[in-house]
Amino acid sequence: MFIPSRPMRIVAALASLVIVGATAACGSSPAAVPQSKVIVVKAPDLALQGCTYLENGKVPPGEPTGVQPHFSSFTPDQPATSALEKIKNHSGVALANGVIIPAGTHLYAGPDTSKAVGTVPSHYAILVAEPVVWTSDSGEKWLAFFVSCGGENPYWASLEQISRDNPRAASSITPLLKNGTLDPIRISYHGFVWNGSRLPFVIGRGELFGPVSN
Repeated sequence: MFIPSRPMRIVAALASLVIVGATAACGSSPAAVPQSKVIVVKAPDLALQGCTYLENGKVPPGEPTGVQPHFSSFTPDQPATSALEKIKNHSGVALANGVIIPAGTHLYAGPDTSKAVGTVPSHYAILVAEPVVWTSDSGEKWLAFFVSCGGENPYWASLEQISRDNPRAASSITPLLKNGTLDPIRISYHGFVWNGSRLPFVIGRGELFGPVSN
């Protein structure tokens, strides 16, 4: 199956949004969310320019300007630790593509709705490359990813909630989960890695950006 290059995937994910001001809400740059003491997996150690990811010292083509998130500091809750331990011990899957997490989406400390740690602000969005896809025991789909300048722990977003609150955004995610490439992953040295795949993409790399017209 053809897997588009990273710039193509970013452009495709951003196609439904119009960026109306990349730096309008950057403001000051408060300290990043403190690192959790509960470490099963942590954010990849990638170079940043502000809150924008770099590749080979440069902002990649099509990359939006990342802005400082203002989410609460948190540690993974028990459902998160359990899910991550299962991925570590038995493997999991990640989507070999990029998705947009829209404004209004609640972000959680794990694949459950008991502890919201933030909400994607109005007129902003999160671009996520290669999100981890997790199915809970009840059958609910979750996406797990990191956010640049947002600390060491993965954030979790419920596809069910996105589908309910923003059907348009969900319509661009759901087909990818059904028809896209879900590749096996595992956890090694506190990082997500592809399990038997030679895909070059970093897993779960997210970036808050905007303002956008949505």
